[in-house]
Amino acid sequence: MNKNVLNFTAIALFGLCAPLAVNAGSYQGELNATLANVDVDGGSSENLWGIGGEFYFAPVNTEGHPLAEAAYLEWASGVHASYVSQDGGDVSSTNIGAKGYIPNSIIYLGADYTRVDYDNGDSNTWSFTGGVRLIENLLLTTTYNDDTGYDLNVSAKYVAKISGNQAVNIYGSFVNDDNNSFTLGGDYYFTPKTGVGVKIDDYGSTSDYTFNVSHFFTEELYLRGFYTSGEYSDTFGLKGGWRF
Repeated sequence: MNKNVLNFTAIALFGLCAPLAVNAGSYQGELNATLANVDVDGGSSENLWGIGGEFYFAPVNTEGHPLAEAAYLEWASGVHASYVSQDGGDVSSTNIGAKGYIPNSIIYLGADYTRVDYDNGDSNTWSFTGGVRLIENLLLTTTYNDDTGYDLNVSAKYVAKISGNQAVNIYGSFVNDDNNSFTLGGDYYFTPKTGVGVKIDDYGSTSDYTFNVSHFFTEELYLRGFYTSGEYSDTFGLKGGWRF
């Protein structure tokens, strides 16, 4: 399975729980679907699709936040799951997990299980994440993967208001592996409903560049478009979601 398929598994999430009633200006769950086309150098292409969602243990307040960042800014804890398949079902990936904060602390914990099915077999991986929220809206984490063991790694995410209803999201990660891989990206929100973003994933000898635009038509319905230019392939995709 190529790197684009593996990266794609992180963007589709499937809700585990039925909708609950929440107050105006908040939500407690999300269902979404993603479609993408990967154009591989040499002329071949494949389609990917995914379904997914999240369920939070308490309603997430959206007032005063960029809608795309509300769960992060509210320190929301919950569970998530996803299913992704490439064209023809030759490769599929299933993920379930949970993440959140220890009450009355700055400690963040997360765990994920991922199963990838191939034509001739499958692989199963567990990962565990721990982190701290050192200052308001800044989270630092590190992750252990039972398949590859632990290479020193750190991820950071920071969201800040800059003027009026505008805000920025800045994030990045570094892994002290053979390639010293890193990710660096950011999103700029013109309004709480609309934003654009860019990201670079560097693997040492190759790099992928991703551009995205997102818009909430209401507080419940959104659409996100993205394009990734890679060393060996280009990916176009759309993700739509409904919050409840």
